[in-house]
Amino acid sequence: MRGVPTEAELWGKLQDAAHGGPAWHPLVDHCLDVAAVLEILLHQPTLQRRLARAAGRTGLDETTIARLAFLAFIHDLGKCAAGFQAKARPGSERVVGHLAALKPFSAEPLGLEFLRLIDAPALRGWAGETIHDYLLAVFAHHGKTPELDYNPGSDRPLLRSWQAREGEPLRRLAELIETGRTSFADAFVPTSAGLPNNPVFQHLFAGLLMLADWIGSSSDWFHFAEPGDPPRLAAARVMATRALAAIRFAPPSLSSGLPPFEAQFDFSPRAAQGVIDQLPLPDEQGSIVLLESETGSGKTEAALRWASRLIEAGLVDGCYFAVPLRSAAVQLHGRMHRWLEATYGDDAPEPLLAVPGYFRMGQAEGWRLPGHRVQWSDAETTDRNAERWAAEQPKRYMAAAFAVGTIDQALLGALAVKHAHLRAACLVRHLLVIDEVHSSDAYMTTLAERLIALFKASGGHVLLMSATVGAGTRERLVFGCKTVPPLDAAIATAYPRITANHTPAVDMAAEGAGKTVRIEPRTVADDPGAVAALAAEAVAGRARVLVLRNTVKAAIETQEALEALLPGDHKAFFRVNGVVALHHGRFAAEDRKLLDEAVEGRFGKNAPAGPAVIVATQTLEQSLDVDADLLITDLAPVDVLLQRIGRLHRHDRKDRPAGFEIARCVVLLPDATDLAGLLHHARHGIGPERAYDNVLAVEATRRMAADGASWTIPADNRRLVEEGTHEERLRGLANELGSNWAKHWGDYFGGKTAARSQARDNSIDYTKPFGETVWPDAAQKLATRLGAADLLLPVDPLIVSPFGITLKALKVPAWMKPEQLPENPFLAIDAEGGLVCGDARYRYDRFGLTRVDRP
Repeated sequence: MRGVPTEAELWGKLQDAAHGGPAWHPLVDHCLDVAAVLEILLHQPTLQRRLARAAGRTGLDETTIARLAFLAFIHDLGKCAAGFQAKARPGSERVVGHLAALKPFSAEPLGLEFLRLIDAPALRGWAGETIHDYLLAVFAHHGKTPELDYNPGSDRPLLRSWQAREGEPLRRLAELIETGRTSFADAFVPTSAGLPNNPVFQHLFAGLLMLADWIGSSSDWFHFAEPGDPPRLAAARVMATRALAAIRFAPPSLSSGLPPFEAQFDFSPRAAQGVIDQLPLPDEQGSIVLLESETGSGKTEAALRWASRLIEAGLVDGCYFAVPLRSAAVQLHGRMHRWLEATYGDDAPEPLLAVPGYFRMGQAEGWRLPGHRVQWSDAETTDRNAERWAAEQPKRYMAAAFAVGTIDQALLGALAVKHAHLRAACLVRHLLVIDEVHSSDAYMTTLAERLIALFKASGGHVLLMSATVGAGTRERLVFGCKTVPPLDAAIATAYPRITANHTPAVDMAAEGAGKTVRIEPRTVADDPGAVAALAAEAVAGRARVLVLRNTVKAAIETQEALEALLPGDHKAFFRVNGVVALHHGRFAAEDRKLLDEAVEGRFGKNAPAGPAVIVATQTLEQSLDVDADLLITDLAPVDVLLQRIGRLHRHDRKDRPAGFEIARCVVLLPDATDLAGLLHHARHGIGPERAYDNVLAVEATRRMAADGASWTIPADNRRLVEEGTHEERLRGLANELGSNWAKHWGDYFGGKTAARSQARDNSIDYTKPFGETVWPDAAQKLATRLGAADLLLPVDPLIVSPFGITLKALKVPAWMKPEQLPENPFLAIDAEGGLVCGDARYRYDRFGLTRVDRP
């Protein structure tokens, strides 16, 4: 409707002049739009199976769907309040939000009137007392349960908002509800089957309603009503169908069947890939599969092949591939794109790069415009812009059919933060792949358990992958068992192996004779110059050298020392666009892309021969194709160390320089007989509140490395991991080392228990009724640890990076952000050429982002 609504007209959506207005959309039509989207979602085959499985039913009957659609219809009933309607008239006072407007319905005198208007007896006939949970799920459509308790003192204006004009808002509410009853009359047909009382079903309904409200509120697909329009519900159903098709909520079918493995990946399957291709398919009960094999054995292709088989069988709609690092996600995104093109041909869906700040789908890249819009690089062709809807907001990432991103984006579907239900409800229809599952992080493992429990309860499918997972983590994630197998039994478990909850375990043969790695301990971790000298000596022998430090500070110091040892024009230096650089996580997204490409170009499978050296942090532990002749690495827990060793002699090259024919790993140790000094004072990323806070696990690894033994990969993997991480081994080591270590073990073990408890307290237990969901502020702290509170700050004016790229924004980690954050934060350039935001000063150069106003 054009213009501004009068007091006699009930609006649901407004459009201002900047977006083609003024115009308004009737509330009843908006409610029908959202209900229609939910209807179409509930008829999606995979989603319907997930919901039916959660409900313990074989399917969803039309009466159940109609009842859920009616509940979706009343989601915005608070907009009938006079205080909300007043928002359409500039200058109006005492305006209220449509969710806050619901508070008077929780107490007298309006409580009973509200129950009468919504026909509470009929609704209780649908679901008994659990209708309360369903209504809370309805009113959580903006991402979380709103505060609905009425305060007679402060909330009195809300009560008056319903009593205005002799109770006209309540009459309007009655008319709105009656329209819903008429539109979804099948919902009120008596039937013996009520709404499911299963909590998982309630939570999934909440998430789908959040999605339906987001889609149904978009004027891209749902035009504002005009006089003379046909009946809205029928039109809304057509628009909803077109909207879900436009965003490709479901991928195209494999009309010509599943291509052979060789057609998808252009090579014959290796051991792990061949086994996964023959693994029995699961049934409607779902599956949790763990693939354990050494780094470089082709787990990524095995995962994509498993996804292909599940898609062909109609068991999943797509795939979310979760990796630990942003750089790994960027690299894997290209591989997923090639897999989709080989699988689907010309009709291939575009994979989403689910990393905040990147705006990449397929080969197209985007950038943020005012009004939360995104401009895509192929703007001349708009036929695929709708498909990129999911890419434009991180909360919508899981609505994409295929995506690769960081594990935090998946785990935000388990944390009790806004729109967690939307993420989770979209995610369960896909195969969730979690790459590089580790044993060392209690809160991440607990969040993963919460998410996996949702998949189990709804018949979903999860594939876990690791080269180094411990027995305890394997049992917790695959089988939900909290009992850790004894150390001897854990070591005796075959490796490599596929473990699943729907079929017996499959032991796999290792490929080839394995790789022998000579471990060379050096007590020079505190001396960047000595570390640089080791690298320079290897470079003189024409080796490709990878130096991995645990902290950015140590990496920069080592890089500076190396540059002091070698001439500035030395050809071995790692360079990006001619600029000497190192590799870590504090670079702009555009520069990280250049860095990653340069790494693979200089250290990948097809890299030219000749000396090369790169200093990096954990960003090169996994996923990028790195093949080094020599690895120099800080001490870390053995599972992490084995990941790093995976970068050493990764490919079967015939041109290894003399002295480097055998893989050599130099492990940098502190100059001490043990790591007791790190129990209370962290150093090298080891110790309290650091990445590797289990000092006992690091000490166990130090002892294995200090002997200078040779390790055979993968034959020794299982033994090394269990001897370095198993609770029985670490408890015995603590008792052997004395009281300080025993106290550390007790504190650490207690800390793990506390971290698990904290993760449970601040995440969503999908097995409990929706109404029992708690939204603690502390959950945001966990979200911060997952990177959700990092800032992507615009740079004004734009700057040119040290590698020649114009930067529009820089990501500032949460722990580096200003203490006093401006209302509209951005990075400005100060008089000295640095960057300023609020009370914080930064420098961005070839060493990355540094906050310079802190020691």
